[in-house]
Parts: sequence; structure tokens; C-alpha cells
Amino acid sequence: MDLERDFSDWINIGLNKRARKIFYPGCDVLDPEFDFKIDVISSKSWFYKLSQPGQLLSDLHVDVMFYYLRKKALYHPNFYSVKCTTSSRVFNFYLVRAYDGMKIAASSPMYFDWIVEAAMCNYVMGYAYCGRPWADVDLVYMPILVTNNHWCLGVLDILEKKITIYDSIRGAKHDIEVRNHAEKYATMLPLLFIHLQFWDIRKDYHVGDGYAPFKVNG
Repeated sequence: MDLERDFSDWINIGLNKRARKIFYPGCDVLDPEFDFKIDVISSKSWFYKLSQPGQLLSDLHVDVMFYYLRKKALYHPNFYSVKCTTSSRVFNFYLVRAYDGMKIAASSPMYFDWIVEAAMCNYVMGYAYCGRPWADVDLVYMPILVTNNHWCLGVLDILEKKITIYDSIRGAKHDIEVRNHAEKYATMLPLLFIHLQFWDIRKDYHVGDGYAPFKVNG
């Protein structure tokens, strides 16, 4: 395709294949910068890493990818077989912070300070770039940070109250670490839904024990 060829030609301009730095001095600067709405890219290396195999993707790569999945699900819903949206890297940060804070304080979920975690609540209510209220969808695709540089995919099935984990790395120790992170989601999401009266909006499901953790598969 012409577009792919043009992109390849552009990436190769100033490419330095023999040095630790990807591009020669002055060839890595984007002018004008590339505005992805959720952030602005000023480095050509960002696109190089996205296009080449074996490259470590940054947190910003993750955010941009999930933003465009979310945008496509909002404006082109017929592309997907189910109603869906995504969370983001920022949501992951807020949820893990809330879980760890609750554990440290040994506080009851009944008395958790949701005002402090208003940003996390806003995501579920659809107040994000191209956001959609989670009460209007059946699946939520969630980037979950396992270590400082490894992300896995969590898929929340709202009606099944289940989180399925997809991960590119396997290993006994690693699997335990992934499971521990997924359990943070499985614990916090039901509490968040109860606080937001989620199940009062979602009439197609009998909530039962709303505080019970979600199931985790994978």
C-alpha cells in the first residue's frame, strides 16, 4: 500500500542502525508535533518503536492504543460484535492506588473515601476522552500494569462479573504476580459499582452480593 510505503520511507530518514540512539542528531524531532488528543508526540522514535518488532512499548503507546480502541467503539459501534469500551493507564494507576491505600489502612469498603478517588469514578461514568458509561456496555478492555514495563490485557465481562487476563509471558512466578494484580481489579470494581449505584442503572442483571469479588480467569 502507498500509505505503508510512505510511512516506511519517512521512518528511514535519518535512521541510525549502528548506534544506540535510533536516529542521527536532529532527525528525531517532530515539527510540528503529533497531537493524539490525549498527549502530544514530539519524537519520531515513538513511531519507530511502534512499527518495529522486539521494541519495548512505553506507557504512552498503551494509552494511545486504548484511546483509539475506545474512540472506534464509540463512533463505529457496528465494527464490534458486542458493546464495549476501554479503560486506560491512568485508570489502572487510580485503581491500584485505591486498593493499596485501602489495604494499608485496613479500612472497611463501607467507609472508603470515594471523594478522593473521584477520577476513578469518572472513568466508569464515561467522563474520559471518547468515554462511554460502563453501564451501557457489556465488555471493558483494560490495560493492567504488572511490572514497571510489562502490561497485560484484562477483559471485564460485566454481565458475567468476570475478568479474563491475556498475557504474552508465562511462568509460575510471573503468573502469580499477574493474578495478584488482577485480584485488585476483582476486589475494587464491585465496590466501585456499588458506590456508583451501577446495578440500579443496569436493569438486565440481578446483582446478588454486590460486594463479592469478580471472578478472574487466565
